[in-house]
Parts: sequence; structure tokens; C-alpha cells
Amino acid sequence: MWRSWQDFGCGILGDHWPHYHDPVEWTLELGYPETIQAETNPEWDPKRNKQRYPFNDLVHYTFPARGDRPAVNLTWHGFQKPPLPQGWKQGEELPLGGGIMVGSKGALVFGLMYQGRPNELVPKLVRLVPEELDREYRRPEKTLPQPKSHWLDWVEAAKANKQSNSNFAYGGLLTNTALLGSIAIRNKGQMLRYDAKAGKFTNSSEANKMFEREYRKGWELPA
Repeated sequence: MWRSWQDFGCGILGDHWPHYHDPVEWTLELGYPETIQAETNPEWDPKRNKQRYPFNDLVHYTFPARGDRPAVNLTWHGFQKPPLPQGWKQGEELPLGGGIMVGSKGALVFGLMYQGRPNELVPKLVRLVPEELDREYRRPEKTLPQPKSHWLDWVEAAKANKQSNSNFAYGGLLTNTALLGSIAIRNKGQMLRYDAKAGKFTNSSEANKMFEREYRKGWELPA
């Protein structure tokens, strides 16, 4: 598959991160991470495997505090199943894809955000656990615009000549954080420290080299 080749993709992280991380970033406004560290399946060696990404990867991000919001630890589990949140019903499978936001009272579990059809709700797409927390929680009034579907949002924005819900500035942030994880994978095991203002790592010249690329003749980016 094309996403597995380092010249053309970023592995499963680059493929799925923008979808799964979107609800987390949109809710918590994390911005850029300050540290990233990656693990992979044991036999994958970045010094020897320079063409393909590993079959599986585990990427740990730490995001700094933002005003009165505390720092956040986030782990990308790739093809591995994450630990079950406290209060999850034993024997029940987690959603295929999605994520878990763990809080002080429980956890918010969400599935694939793009699997719904226009104007149709997907049952149990978003759940609070444990169950009693879900039953007791009073949902807020719906005040945010609700796009008909993940698929039609962009088409309708183009037709109406307006900005889509996921614009390029926001999508760029999601993409960049995925790429930082990709660099961490290719520097397997190393704790990379990232300076978002400078746009570079502060402790790895090798990792910083991955921000550069010599383009083939005829494929250069415009100045």
C-alpha cells in the first residue's frame, strides 16, 4: 500500500491521524506538542529500513499547558488496541478506530467520525463511560453548526463559496502533528523535544534534517 512507503506516505499514522485526532484537537485546542517519542514492532530498524514504515507504531506526545488548561499526554496506538478505560463493560469490543479521552471522572469514547451517512446518527458513536456517568450527564443544547456528513461538508462549502468546517489552517495543524510523529518513528526510541515557535527540534540535528528535502528536477516547489 502506498502509505507504507516513506517516499509517498507516513504509514498508518499519517493516513488516519487527521481523522482520529480531530475531535481531540478541536475539543482541547492542544496546538503543537513539546515532546514526541515513538516505539515500533521490534524487528523494524530505522537505520536498515529506509524505504517502508513499520507495520505498527506507538507514538507518545506531550502537549504543554494552555492558559488554565493543564498539560496533556496523548498516545497514538496504531494497529494496537489501547487499554480499556475504567468502567468499560468487560467483553465488549472498543470501536474500530476512533479514540478515548480519559478524564478525572470517566472517559469519552468515540468511533470513526466519518462513517455516518448524511443526516443519520450513528448509534453509540460517542459514549461516556462508566454507564452511570452517561445516564447522569445532561447534554448541552445544540448550538454548533451540524454538517450533513464528513463527505458532503467540503462539496457544500465549495458550492456556497464559503469556508468548510475543516479549513486548510486547521487541517495543516493536524497534518503537521502527524508528520512530527512520523519523524519520531524514523528516530525510534529517541525523546524529541520540539520548539513550535522555531519550527524545529531542540535536541536532534538528525531529526531536523527530515524537514528538508532535495526535490527531483522538474518537481521543485515554487519559490
